[in-house]
Amino acid sequence: MPRAAEARVKIKPKLALSFLLLCLAPLAVSGFVSSTMAERALTEQVLLQLESVATIQKSRLEAIFQQNHERLRLISTRTQLRRSLAAFLEFRSPALRDSMNTILADSLTAVAGFKEITVLDPDGRAVAGTKPTHLDREHAGAPHFERGRQGPCVDLFFLDESGRLRCRLSGPLFWNSRMIGVVLIDTAAENVTALATDYSGLGRTGETLIARRGPAREVSYIAPLRFDPEAALRRPVGLESNDLSMAQALAGREMLIPDGLDYRGRRVLAATRYLPAYDLGLVVKLDRDEAFAPMVELRHTLMLVTGLSAMLVFTLSIPVGRTLTRPILDLAEVARRVSGGDFTQRAIELGEDELGDLARGFNHMTAKLTEDIERRRRAEEQLRSRTDLLQGIIDNSFSAIFVKDVDQRFIMVNRVFEHMCGKAKDEILGRTTADVFPVEQATETTEHDRQVLETGAALQHERTYALAGGSRTYIATKFPLYTVRGDPYALCGIYTDISEIKRAAAMREEVERMIRHDLKSPLMAIAGLPAVMKDEANITERQREMLAAIEEAGRRMLEIIGLSQDLYRMETGTFRLDPHAVDLLAVARRALADGSWLAERRRLDVRLALNGRAAEAHDTVRVPGREPLLYTMLGNLVGNALEAAPEGTAVELRLETEAGGVSLAVRNAGVVPREIRSRFFEKYVSAGKKSGTGIGTYNAKLIAEAHGGSIAMRTSDEEGTEVSVRLPRLAESA
Repeated sequence: MPRAAEARVKIKPKLALSFLLLCLAPLAVSGFVSSTMAERALTEQVLLQLESVATIQKSRLEAIFQQNHERLRLISTRTQLRRSLAAFLEFRSPALRDSMNTILADSLTAVAGFKEITVLDPDGRAVAGTKPTHLDREHAGAPHFERGRQGPCVDLFFLDESGRLRCRLSGPLFWNSRMIGVVLIDTAAENVTALATDYSGLGRTGETLIARRGPAREVSYIAPLRFDPEAALRRPVGLESNDLSMAQALAGREMLIPDGLDYRGRRVLAATRYLPAYDLGLVVKLDRDEAFAPMVELRHTLMLVTGLSAMLVFTLSIPVGRTLTRPILDLAEVARRVSGGDFTQRAIELGEDELGDLARGFNHMTAKLTEDIERRRRAEEQLRSRTDLLQGIIDNSFSAIFVKDVDQRFIMVNRVFEHMCGKAKDEILGRTTADVFPVEQATETTEHDRQVLETGAALQHERTYALAGGSRTYIATKFPLYTVRGDPYALCGIYTDISEIKRAAAMREEVERMIRHDLKSPLMAIAGLPAVMKDEANITERQREMLAAIEEAGRRMLEIIGLSQDLYRMETGTFRLDPHAVDLLAVARRALADGSWLAERRRLDVRLALNGRAAEAHDTVRVPGREPLLYTMLGNLVGNALEAAPEGTAVELRLETEAGGVSLAVRNAGVVPREIRSRFFEKYVSAGKKSGTGIGTYNAKLIAEAHGGSIAMRTSDEEGTEVSVRLPRLAESA
């Protein structure tokens, strides 16, 4: 401020001398006309300068909001936070809340300016946050909650307990395309305060005003005012009363105002800008008294010196006027070029007066804007680089990949998709499905695309296309792509060719079916001939035993072939159970007996219990089912337990009869590895067994469910492993 005052003292005599030398004439009217023209030029210059400053301040404010968007997206897209919130909404576990609190605490320390982060459930209740005292608060109906549910919101300003300006960010949290809550962030707003209090090049009375409309047609300023620092969000001003410049800005009019009013009722020169995305008005203004102070002094001086020699005025006016107008014209020209988009222009900094200060402040503003533009340019280059990287990745994929916009026009495809269509990329991009594929294929595809974009749910189905190289079958997966606001802007499709897999599977099934069919005839002979030969007179007892063993082996092989057919039908969903009364306890004894050799070799104590006591020879437990299938299920479970149990421990098979069914459990002291616990009953999942294939538990699950039952596993270091099966009990009438 002292420097500005000193500069004003210097420019007063300079302006007086300049206008005296340039405008003196024998008549006072010459001075009046000249001063009027100078006032007009100065008005234009100041307005151009204010316009440039307004353009720069608007760009800085938009950059602040964009930064808030990025910070909000950084928190709202954290996968672990969304996963924990989804689980917490289902189970209400304190451990899940602690997990979310830890994630939010890490985010609070990682992002500069964050003061508090809170997660709200879909009803507006605070379920996690960085301040424990704020948990379980209700936010339903609050603007930050209602706007946050609809999309990212970054412009809710408020004052904290100390009166400092803060900003509240809120946005939705999605999991599996479902809105599960709202994240709420309280962040510092020093950048907005710094922008509003940056008076570079604005003299003693100039300032930047930022405001929005209130519900009763009043102006609510969101940043401190130069002459009323405590007015932010505290003292509204009526639009009809005096703030004419801000009224124009909030009406969406970006204009220059040579004679307007500010919040103090002072006459000002102003430039207005409007941010429609946030309904904010921005005004850069300067008091007319300060802007035209030199002109007032000049007019007073002209009245005193009108009678000086016209010859002296004419002689000296030309060089002095040139010296005076050069920096003004230079600054005006630079301002016009900057307004036109050339931000590399710089004003000539001459002298230490107000014009010099204005030029230096202007250069400082344009330098900041140039830095912002350079950062944006680098960001665009990074985006292009990432786009090229993505194109390179999808081009090397074995699946056909494409992306369409909401009008279902292709905007990205890979080489496999080009080959699939039989067209080059230039013939596909910008065109619709109907332009690329035949009508009968395009109609169904277009309907699927519309369904995915409207519902927001991913779609996967199998499709067969008649292409130039022959018929091909694909697994088609489609899903929508969203903006940061949660609006769908594109659709991605991935088509994986499974033609060879389908043909190989069909061929394998046909071969297996033929082998099973062809094996039955010789096996039936193997199983049937011993029964005939045993009745021959010349057969010894030892030979009869051997023939009985052959007969039993043949029968077992026929059962295995039948079992493989049944398991295949279970996998494909075509199996139909024809139940008979089966003694489940007898099947359990047989399974334990068949595994006795392994129990003896590993010194295992094998126990069979019924209803909490040792099973006796006369005990029976009858269930509806098929004995070969139930034996296979129990044989697999008992065999797994005998192999997994540590040497010298016990393996226990327990049966419990209940009113609604029968519960069977096989327990051993071994522990299932953590990496396969969640996939224990999946096909080909095995760990720790040299000969393990991962088929036994998978078949056991199929058989249990085919008998109308269920199967489960639990394991721990303290209790070992238990696999339990529940089956229906045979009705008394059976």
